[in-house]
Amino acid sequence: MGYAVKGTYSTIDRLMKVPEVTHEVLGTVLEHGLSEIQETAAGLVAVDTGQGRDTLLQPEAISVDHKRLVGRFGLITPELKKRAWYLSFIEWGTKGYKKGERRIAGRTKPGNPRLRAGEIVSRGGTLKLRKVSRDIPARAARPFMKPALDLNRARLLELHTMGIKQAVNIAWKRTKGALLGSLVR
Repeated sequence: MGYAVKGTYSTIDRLMKVPEVTHEVLGTVLEHGLSEIQETAAGLVAVDTGQGRDTLLQPEAISVDHKRLVGRFGLITPELKKRAWYLSFIEWGTKGYKKGERRIAGRTKPGNPRLRAGEIVSRGGTLKLRKVSRDIPARAARPFMKPALDLNRARLLELHTMGIKQAVNIAWKRTKGALLGSLVR
């Protein structure tokens, strides 16, 4: 009495196709998830004129590398950074200064050997230090990017799970032959 398994090679062929299909599907899932985070962040950002919110809602604010399956969201292009440069101050807040304290107030060109009083050397050039003439209050952080990610974390996991299941189904249906190897006596 013996048992033979038929259809194992077709099953193995189908399973070998799962990674390439999964890669395709997860790229699309990642784009969809980032667009949901984008909408949430735009809804959470503090609005004065609406320019920061409108900048976050631009299609260029999302970048997905389908080859490495890495997504980025936010001020990722120079144009977006120029339009809403102040959003980092809203997200992280600012430091306060007392009258007479020194603060960094710009840079000189890198490689300039001349060092003046009140300057310190750094990698990107010489930092200029200036005395603050009046008290500058600290601005509290009003985060919107991290909370947007936290609010959508469960949804992203759900999207990725559905994407992997869909990829396995697609890979299974792309090949011809029996659905499963059958156990025969």
